[in-house]
Amino acid sequence: MAARRGFDSPPALPEELLEEIFLLLPPDDPARLLRASYVCKPWNRAASSRGFRRRLHERHGAPPLLGFLHNSGDPRFVSTTASPFPLPAPDRRSWRALDCRHGRALFISVADEEARVLLVWEPVTGYHQRVPAPPAALSSDFSNAAVLCAADGCDHRGCHGGPFRVVFVCFDEELLDTFAYLYSSETGTWGEPAILSGTTFDLNQPSVLLGKSLLYFVSECASIIEYDLARHRLDLFDSPLDFEVVLDYDRLVFMLSEMGGLGAAVARDSRLILWSREPEDDADVPWVQSRVIDLAKLLPIGDLVTESSETSPKVMGFADGANTVFVGTVAGLFTIELHSQRVRKVHEDSEFSSLIPVVDFYSPCCTLGPPGSKDHGLPLSNASEGKWKEDKTLGQARELVDKGSKAIKEGNFVDAADCLSHALEIRTAHYGQLAPECASTYYKYGCALLHKARQHKADDAAFPLSNVPVSARVEQSMKNTTSKDDTGTQRPPVGTMKISPSSGKGLNSNVKDQEYETGDSKDDDNVGDSDLDLAWKMLNFARVIVEKSPNDNAMEKFKILFALADVSMGRGDFDNSLGYYFKALAILEHVVEADHPGIARLNFRICLCLAFESVSKLADAIPYCAKAISLCESRKQRLENAMKALLADEGDNASAAEGCSGKFAIEYEMEFLTDSLAKLVETLEVLERAMSTPSSATEGRVA
Repeated sequence: MAARRGFDSPPALPEELLEEIFLLLPPDDPARLLRASYVCKPWNRAASSRGFRRRLHERHGAPPLLGFLHNSGDPRFVSTTASPFPLPAPDRRSWRALDCRHGRALFISVADEEARVLLVWEPVTGYHQRVPAPPAALSSDFSNAAVLCAADGCDHRGCHGGPFRVVFVCFDEELLDTFAYLYSSETGTWGEPAILSGTTFDLNQPSVLLGKSLLYFVSECASIIEYDLARHRLDLFDSPLDFEVVLDYDRLVFMLSEMGGLGAAVARDSRLILWSREPEDDADVPWVQSRVIDLAKLLPIGDLVTESSETSPKVMGFADGANTVFVGTVAGLFTIELHSQRVRKVHEDSEFSSLIPVVDFYSPCCTLGPPGSKDHGLPLSNASEGKWKEDKTLGQARELVDKGSKAIKEGNFVDAADCLSHALEIRTAHYGQLAPECASTYYKYGCALLHKARQHKADDAAFPLSNVPVSARVEQSMKNTTSKDDTGTQRPPVGTMKISPSSGKGLNSNVKDQEYETGDSKDDDNVGDSDLDLAWKMLNFARVIVEKSPNDNAMEKFKILFALADVSMGRGDFDNSLGYYFKALAILEHVVEADHPGIARLNFRICLCLAFESVSKLADAIPYCAKAISLCESRKQRLENAMKALLADEGDNASAAEGCSGKFAIEYEMEFLTDSLAKLVETLEVLERAMSTPSSATEGRVA
């Protein structure tokens, strides 16, 4: 009997035929393609090739919604497809998700805020690139960013690995300005910032891209910031909620309208309300309520009935390209496709922070191993697993800093100081007391203590920086303030700062005591444990660290000096306060425009410091108040001219307006300047009245 013949392996299918088969798989169920790619290397190569990804776009058109990134917990990526599939994302212990667009996701490092880095990551290919954050990222607690393709004429069907741009937007609490920086991967540099003056809010939700060059960010008070990439210009305008108080359950989310303009969505009771703002030439574009969707007809009625409006449905996000909104209810998270109104429940939980949709065609990267393997080519963490405990501790410090910053914003300065004190204790123990990584924590802790002291003394007219109206404070100072020669109650200036465990909470007791020069002053044997004394010490730690740094950090120095000046004035140390104010002014004059409101503010602070110090200094104080008025008037006039040029929008006027903020931003700043001028003029009148009647001022002071 003839021997049984063995079976030969079937011939390998041509790669072109494999691609044709894979194209038949539904793109909104990428788990099928992922399983097929694990069969063998030839199948993996076919499923992961650049040509196949382009053919996916050509065959199916609009990419599907794959899921979303978030910053609330693990897993970092939540799949919303028919069959869940893994997509390893950067570790939330080290990275915070900011944006996702054109096949790229953007993250910012969180473990080390003194050396922040942005991470551009392609979820499909695994490609990633680190980008040093702009200097403003180190000192701002209120920031956002966006990533987008930079290739001219790109249809975004195969732009993975191509050039990109990053827009970083942040708010400066001291200058009350919003800055926008633009990064190019082709040059590897950040450009000069565009500035929007007079804004007083922070940024918290993912941006929306309209066309090729207009990015929109929403603030917590639902104001809208527009960044024009083509003109490198910021603008500000109202949201459809018209600046009304927007609570968390009344969350406004940006989207693209059906006509291609800017849209917005908010859930109220059981209704999903949509607005649109279609672009028009030479006109103020109004918001129009374009559509109302009855959620009771789409979602189970039990998912909408709640005992509190705070747990009623709310819009969590919008998936650009998929025309889908995320709606959170007490029963979980749902997606609603706006055109078909198809609804899917995608998660049991609805409490996600910074929900960032991922819209793209998925194809496995050829370097990927099976789920759970480490061969992903992705920086899941800034540190190895061996340093997990160390990273966890630093992560706790970062959470404490975030919590403390939020508490300052909410006016809860006691909790803020407590959180920042513990964060400082962790960081100084890890890095050392004078490490650059601790500078911003010293600064924030010092500011929290300053705010706490102001709050405690808000009703005390003798405290120069209380919340009493300016004119009343100046008049009261005419009665209560004495010169250095009249009393011995003024606190002597501080000459050296001894770094020791007793200097305040959060200092490392294992570090050897050292002394550093902190000013032109002498000994300070009278420093106690008051909030102002401790704030002064913490801010001086920050100043010493920053001044020793080789980096160009002018704004950090300015903020620290400004805070030191405020603390010194609160302690009655007017000489040092003036010195710090003048140093801060010298820095600011080299950073911003000559008529920037921050310069006017500093001149006014110098005026107050002189007026509070002594009646004999009133003559010195008046010119600084007059200078602040002159700067505000000059800037207001310039803004009025810019507004006329924008409205005319023709000939030389149009070119004169180029580079200025848009008319909404101008109107906002002009209103701010008008209010400021009224207070400045009122203060100047008080000072001049005191100068004209010195005897009455002296009698009041003696009394």
